[in-house]
Amino acid sequence: MCAILIATAPVALAQGAPSNAERLFDEGRDAMQRHDYVVACQRFVDSNLAEPALGTQLNLANCEEQRGRVATASQLFRRVREQLAPGDSRISAADEHLAALEPRLPHVRIVWTSDAPAGTRVQIDGSEVAHAAPFASVAVDPGPHNVLVAQPSKGSNSKQIELREGQLLELRVPFATAAAPEDSARPDDSVPPTRATEPDGIHAGRNRTAAYVVGGVGVASLIAGVVTGVMGLHQESIGDANCSDATRTCTQTGVGANDAARSLATVSSIALVVGIVGTGVGTYLYLTAAPPQHGAALTQIRPLSVGWVGTW
Repeated sequence: MCAILIATAPVALAQGAPSNAERLFDEGRDAMQRHDYVVACQRFVDSNLAEPALGTQLNLANCEEQRGRVATASQLFRRVREQLAPGDSRISAADEHLAALEPRLPHVRIVWTSDAPAGTRVQIDGSEVAHAAPFASVAVDPGPHNVLVAQPSKGSNSKQIELREGQLLELRVPFATAAAPEDSARPDDSVPPTRATEPDGIHAGRNRTAAYVVGGVGVASLIAGVVTGVMGLHQESIGDANCSDATRTCTQTGVGANDAARSLATVSSIALVVGIVGTGVGTYLYLTAAPPQHGAALTQIRPLSVGWVGTW
């Protein structure tokens, strides 16, 4: 399907050099083949501004889909489809893309609480959200977004949110500057749920359990290494007592003791190495098991438009 859309080029001139729009379109198509979607999308935007064409806009929608901006791509496919003439072969291609994109769309559901004063306004990345009753659901691209709530005579509050593909985030407004506990991601019939990430406490607990297990093995190995080392030294002393350096001969007891000493030395060395590694890894897991600190300052993120602005 991607090849069909890429092949849908602007109308070319019958004679003469390619227009600026055609040149930009070709550059965008070449960038798509290199999987350089940032450059490709910008070339399609510039080509459409120079010479608006539904084929260019379809390629732009496909480009946005490929680089993961699924809400932007869905809106572009929908707008272009509305302008295609009945019977146009590109309608089926656009419909297939729209159907594939639908379950991937993240949504923000705005729930207007009963104490929201008249005139309260909500913006997501600078775009106004209509005050629909009892709630409004807005499709956005995956990634970080800024939500601004402005209340008459009370000023404005903003917060940062981040969504994954297919996630529904329910956001109650108005909200305080800090994240309200009732804000949550929950499944919805119209938007397929995604598996929630593991809470920090559970993750930290599992890390600590692993730290105790690995560290315990390390300590036990160190003890075993020391014990077998001492036993080896004892066997070595027995071997020395039953062997003669002058004649280079040993009794049967000396031979057996020396063999036992070598075996115990090997076991001791391995146990000590395992013990050192085990205690080191166990210590690392324990120190990194603490849950992350919350309430850190949030940086301002460039607004991300859900749609595409241009000449149609």
